[in-house]
Amino acid sequence: MPSLPSSRRSSAARSIRGTSTRCARRCRSVGAPRSIGSTSAGSRAVGLETKVRLFLRSRRVRFRTQAPLEGVGLVDVLVGDRLVIEVDGWGFHRSQSQFENDRRRDFELVARGYLVLRLSYRQVMHDWERTSAGILALLARQEHRWRIGPGGTGPFPAV
Repeated sequence: MPSLPSSRRSSAARSIRGTSTRCARRCRSVGAPRSIGSTSAGSRAVGLETKVRLFLRSRRVRFRTQAPLEGVGLVDVLVGDRLVIEVDGWGFHRSQSQFENDRRRDFELVARGYLVLRLSYRQVMHDWERTSAGILALLARQEHRWRIGPGGTGPFPAV
């Protein structure tokens, strides 16, 4: 098989490098994990979060990632004003203290009026049709928005 002249080889290599760089930038801009082959529990959680974010983005749903909430810290995804989506698998909870901390955070969020969805690996990877339909149902009912209650008190979930 004939080889390319050196000038064409270096032009092809530059083109491939440029495409690779553009792809890497695009993956980072949508929150994709940098290393697809990584298998640590943390990187799997990032992949799960990415799937949720891409789904929301495809439906033109406004959300924030790693949103800071008082008394709780950062949440994976905040949709609208009050729908918190936390995505982690069993492997993420390496200790009872991590497991307990998540329950404390959920309790604090609910006590403050947030609606918390804690999604597992199985829900995102193996039961996504049902899980995504449930998220869409919550959005259709405006569960992600606050409303002001009687006498200007609130916030309360929108009805």
